[in-house]
Amino acid sequence: MKDPVNEAKEANLSGKHGLSELHLEGNSDAGKLDEVVLDGLQPHPNLRKLWIEAYTGQRLPTWASMDSLNCSLPNLVVVDLWNWGSCLNVPLFSRLRSLKRLRLFSLKSVEYMENSRYDASSSSSSTSFFPSLEVLQLWFMDKLKSWWRMEAGAAVDAGERTSSSTSSTEVQPQHIQPSFFPRLRKLEIEDCPSLKSMPLCPNVEELELGRVNKELRVLTTVVMPREGASRLKTMRIDDIGRLISLPTDCLRGLTSLKITAIQSDPKLLDLSSLAEVFRSLSSLESLEITYCNGLRSLHGGLEHLSSLKKMTIWHCEQLDLSAEDKEIGMPWKALKGLQSLKLGGIRKMLLLPDGLRHLTALRSLEITSNDELMTIPEGIRFLTSLKCLQIKWCSGLKERCRGPNGDNWPKIQHIPVVDVSD
Repeated sequence: MKDPVNEAKEANLSGKHGLSELHLEGNSDAGKLDEVVLDGLQPHPNLRKLWIEAYTGQRLPTWASMDSLNCSLPNLVVVDLWNWGSCLNVPLFSRLRSLKRLRLFSLKSVEYMENSRYDASSSSSSTSFFPSLEVLQLWFMDKLKSWWRMEAGAAVDAGERTSSSTSSTEVQPQHIQPSFFPRLRKLEIEDCPSLKSMPLCPNVEELELGRVNKELRVLTTVVMPREGASRLKTMRIDDIGRLISLPTDCLRGLTSLKITAIQSDPKLLDLSSLAEVFRSLSSLESLEITYCNGLRSLHGGLEHLSSLKKMTIWHCEQLDLSAEDKEIGMPWKALKGLQSLKLGGIRKMLLLPDGLRHLTALRSLEITSNDELMTIPEGIRFLTSLKCLQIKWCSGLKERCRGPNGDNWPKIQHIPVVDVSD
């Protein structure tokens, strides 16, 4: 673009009534997307989907600053903001009545979602706070501290109090009007190391947390709503301490749990510290344990997961499942309902555990990235329900499991689908 400012105005996006979706991206070829250029690219109010990537301005364009977005683009349903390195603020999204999905990725300079003081006593602040939002994703926001920038002592009358771990300018809401995030179903917070407080999210069903500040109490805001039981169904978490600290009653409805990168407790060698948690997860159907490099055994609680149908163990470098049968006993017999099992990147697993023979309901078995694995156990002959066996990137099994001449082929030839590949 030779003259990006004039070309932006000539595009006349504000006059395009039929424009429903807009993707704006700054790059070296088209020129920088700064405040002046973006100001001239104001879309028509009918716009429903907006994606702005690589914005270089420090301030918002006029049509998105303060509460302007609610007037300029009142019909927005989906908003994506990606790679805003310099901008200090984001638009006031909470008043958009039609907004269903908000994704913010790598907004490196934003400290607060809403800079204006939050007035908890105002009826408008409670009734218009994200009335339709269903999905909220916050990723790589290094400086984000809190939702609101507030003065010391603000909103005390509304039942809010300052967390002992936060500064005097950050207040964490502890009691909440029912209209906060009334439809939010999915919440993701990833790599936001400075974030210490969030509004309550009492209706969240799917929660994902990764590399967040240890003082962030978002789990409490999700699983302990002011009224009624938790609606949480799916959780991904990388801090085992957070999970253990939750009242078990709050997790009874959980159907899917993914535990990844357990690094917070170097003494966590097995799952015994999770026994009480697992005992409460009577509805859990899916369990994933991934990138937990300190974990050496799965002993200590899996026997309580009576409803488990799918289990994935992926890239746990110290885990040795082949020793489970001989030493402390992996409770394979208790997993009678397990239908899908995926094992991958477990370098110390030289043999598949013979206890797999007890998984009589198993329909799918996948073994991935295990070059050290040399043989399939005899017990696999007993898995008469097994319909699919996938072996990928396992050099030791590659030729042994290929029919009709492979050494292990007689053990697996009863399985309808056998896929051995690199």
